[in-house]
Amino acid sequence: MTNLNATSVVRPSGDRAQLTAELASAELLQNISTQLIHENRVEALYEKIVDAAVMLMRSDYGTMQRHYPQRGRGGQLRLLAHRGFPPQAAKAWKWAPADAPTTCCTALRTGKRVIVHDFEQCDFMAGTEALRAHLQVGIRAAQSTPLISRSGKLVGMITTHWRQPHTPSELDIRLLDVLARQAADLLERSKTEARLRKREEELQTFTERLERLVNERTQELLASKERLRALATELTLTEQRERQRLATDLHDHLQQLLVLGKLKLGQGKRVAHTLSEYADVIGQVDIVLSEALQYTRSLVADLSPPVLRDHGLSAGLKWLGENMKKHDLTVTINVPERDELKLPEDQAVLLFQSVRELLINAAKYAGTGEARVTLERRNGYISIVVRDEGNGFDLGAPPIAEAPNGTLSSKFGLFSIRERMKALGGTSAVDSAPGQGTTVTLTLPFKPTIEPKVGTAHFGNVLIKQQASWDSARSKASAQNSLSPTHGPIRVLLVDDHAMMRQGLRTVLDGYVDLEVVGEADDGHEAIAVVEELQPTVIVMDLQMPKKNGIEATVAIKARHPDITVIGLSVNADADNADAMRKAGAAMLLTKEAAVEQLYAAIKETVCARNPSGAFAKKKPRHKPSAI
Repeated sequence: MTNLNATSVVRPSGDRAQLTAELASAELLQNISTQLIHENRVEALYEKIVDAAVMLMRSDYGTMQRHYPQRGRGGQLRLLAHRGFPPQAAKAWKWAPADAPTTCCTALRTGKRVIVHDFEQCDFMAGTEALRAHLQVGIRAAQSTPLISRSGKLVGMITTHWRQPHTPSELDIRLLDVLARQAADLLERSKTEARLRKREEELQTFTERLERLVNERTQELLASKERLRALATELTLTEQRERQRLATDLHDHLQQLLVLGKLKLGQGKRVAHTLSEYADVIGQVDIVLSEALQYTRSLVADLSPPVLRDHGLSAGLKWLGENMKKHDLTVTINVPERDELKLPEDQAVLLFQSVRELLINAAKYAGTGEARVTLERRNGYISIVVRDEGNGFDLGAPPIAEAPNGTLSSKFGLFSIRERMKALGGTSAVDSAPGQGTTVTLTLPFKPTIEPKVGTAHFGNVLIKQQASWDSARSKASAQNSLSPTHGPIRVLLVDDHAMMRQGLRTVLDGYVDLEVVGEADDGHEAIAVVEELQPTVIVMDLQMPKKNGIEATVAIKARHPDITVIGLSVNADADNADAMRKAGAAMLLTKEAAVEQLYAAIKETVCARNPSGAFAKKKPRHKPSAI
């Protein structure tokens, strides 16, 4: 590539000289064209064009300007590059308005080339500040050639200046026109590129803004989804807690009142056994209370199954299988035989309610009357599979309207289960097809709890250490000397969180001269505390109490006083509760409504079994008169 600064245009005389000059000028223009193609820096190209113009026109100064039609009236010319001007002049002439009395502005207004041979003889510059400025710089002559784009728009100006009066030749003008065409193309290209760059920047800005908005909206949606899942989980727990509250209210008040009523009626039966008509009325009222008690017990279980809270998910699923019989659904429950699965409340409630909802759906829509539930633990996960061989449904069918077989509601139920499982990090997979039955697999991550070491027993929510060194010798001596039935009436401690129930039990037991109620406690903590002071022979222990329940209190008392007999009482004396009390060390578990008929006999049986030769075994009960 030829360096423009090193290129000179020599003009010998004669035809040969003209040809040589034209060849040199053509070479210069070719170099400019080549550089226009390869040079990426537009500012450098502006300077090269000005240098070429100065060389072609053999001038002393040169400028290249761009037209900005939107500036001022008629537009303005902005200086892009110059040669020969002192810095002060270049700064003063950076912008030239269209109405200025200069060659470039005159060419801008007319759209035609303007040539001034001598500024001192120029009519439009006579007496102007522009003339004085040009003469001060040393300019006497100039020509300005408009740069016209291929679309016909004036895009700029190229001007050459001389220190002396000068008239360019026709050859010089023709060569300058070729350069002007290249300069116009460059300005048009640079304008297009600038417009494209601006659009690219705008597009990039828009893209970045769009991506930012998409990311923000995505994060908001994800956060909203997580909040919805958390709300779904909280709703499940809230529903369960409300069920439990209602069940607790029924248990703590209505059921206790019904039991107390039965205790009072039982006492009345003993007093009025000789009055047959009175006894019949009492018996009928007793039957009504029994039915009401059974109904409330069933209602409590449906609202919040105590077995789930007290004995865990496996026991809860077994209870659920039995409970589904009232929906005409036979359920086969497969759970590990010895599974002490301990789950957080939210997980246990979610799995239990999900299985119950799936089984209710099967009872309503499967049309087979049978279902199977399988619980497994493997690879750090809990898996519950609920399967029926019934009607099934099309998973891909859009839920447009309620189908006759309830497909829509069952699908929404499955969706709700899936979302609640996701909220706890689990999954819900459904496999179904028309006529092929339905299989739903619920999976949750599970970290097994550390099993207690030998020498400890785990009941309910507490871990009681069995320490054989707890004053065992003193406890045995106390049991033999102070707690033996041969040394007086059987000493009974009543433990129940309901004062009315304790009053009813005391009324029942006070009817026997062989028994002495030595004290009462309203929870497990107080029972443990008063045992040492009262030294009872028998403790009648309520199963469900706040702070410390009957199972936990029995474990603690039996660990320290193994000779004390504990008889459990509960409104719900099912197999799971009975087994838990037996493991805790209790002799048996009775229902509260059976206490009036069976409690005395139970005390007699358990104490006589431990002391077969005692006075209590020989004594017949004699009732004290008491008011109902």
